[in-house]
Amino acid sequence: MLLIQAKMSKIINDGKCGIIYTIDLSAAFDLLKPDIFAELFKGKMSEGLFYCIIDFLLQRKFIVEVGEASSEIKTLDRGCVQGSILGPKLFTLYTHQLSEILQGVEVISYADDTYVIVSGDNYQSIIDKVKHTLLSHINFLSSIGMVVNEDKTEIMWIGRKPDIDHLVVNKQKLTFVTSLKALGIYISGDLNWDVQAEYALRKGVKLISMFKFMRKYLTESQFLKAASAHFYGSLLCMFCLV
Repeated sequence: MLLIQAKMSKIINDGKCGIIYTIDLSAAFDLLKPDIFAELFKGKMSEGLFYCIIDFLLQRKFIVEVGEASSEIKTLDRGCVQGSILGPKLFTLYTHQLSEILQGVEVISYADDTYVIVSGDNYQSIIDKVKHTLLSHINFLSSIGMVVNEDKTEIMWIGRKPDIDHLVVNKQKLTFVTSLKALGIYISGDLNWDVQAEYALRKGVKLISMFKFMRKYLTESQFLKAASAHFYGSLLCMFCLV
């Protein structure tokens, strides 16, 4: 988030214009394909580590339980465990070629969240670059088994902006937004933090009501931990960025 802020701030301070976009993926971690991972990395890491990772990815099984009833045991042919330490690292490795494919733009990623920034002096050249980059981005993700929700792609002008409110990419109309959510933080194209401040305050008001209800069920220690983690945490996040 701080890196996105720094890149956007430089564009604005330099008097340039830019576009930032983020692509929405359906069940990203669940769609990692072990066979594609094997093609990408066989011979590029030690044999022991390679087969250890493949063993981690293959032959995972699951059941569904409802009450006392359970389904048959099924085998998963793809996916990377969410909630594990290794999961985000493997997903990052799986998509590492993205920065090589998207040339001449800023690619900022954290696990399955990726933000791409295109900047320049000319609006039309930026728009053309964004269209080309988006197509390359979507094609790459599709080639490794990801499912892209093109209608949920968010795109936003950075700094000064023209009277252009949408782009058409791959026959999909993408409407420019005035703010987008990056890792839980709302950020606007001019780095005005009013949207995030309002969101944090609304969230804080809801949390106060919840804590008033929960107070009688918690010890003082539990209450302070909960308040610090949720209420003060959401407000501090805003102040740290500003």
